[in-house]
Amino acid sequence: MAIVYYDDFIYQNQSFIYAYTDIGICFIGSPNSDINEMNDFIKPEKIIKKANNTIKEELISYLSGKLIEFNQAIDLSWSTAFQKSVYSALSQVKYSELTDYSSLASTINQPTATRAVATAVAKNPVLFMIPCHRVIRKNGSLGGYRAGLPLKQYLLNLEKK
Repeated sequence: MAIVYYDDFIYQNQSFIYAYTDIGICFIGSPNSDINEMNDFIKPEKIIKKANNTIKEELISYLSGKLIEFNQAIDLSWSTAFQKSVYSALSQVKYSELTDYSSLASTINQPTATRAVATAVAKNPVLFMIPCHRVIRKNGSLGGYRAGLPLKQYLLNLEKK
């Protein structure tokens, strides 16, 4: 039985939900979203509210610019093989660097799969940890971001410092 634990934290007057299993973090929600957002990304058999201060402290440290690399494991059990390949490539994009969707498609040896890569990036269940905010359009514009463009811009500015 897949048991998922979840809790939330407040950062700069915004509430973030995070969820984890015995394997690792499986979901980080958009600012001020509720627990129902998680259902679009993972399908737990049982969910229990239970804080994990280590995870919470890492997420807050990252958002405040004190952490560059996460130490927590990630649980992608609900992701497809294709999504996992995209997330693996995306995880190689270093702090403060950017990439675009077509470059990611080439990295996974599927250069014609740009739209599928963009869809996989949009379905990233673990905001920040799998750095989908580092993906921009080929023309240099921000593109989209599940958590909203203001947070994407904030994260990119944070990583420039």
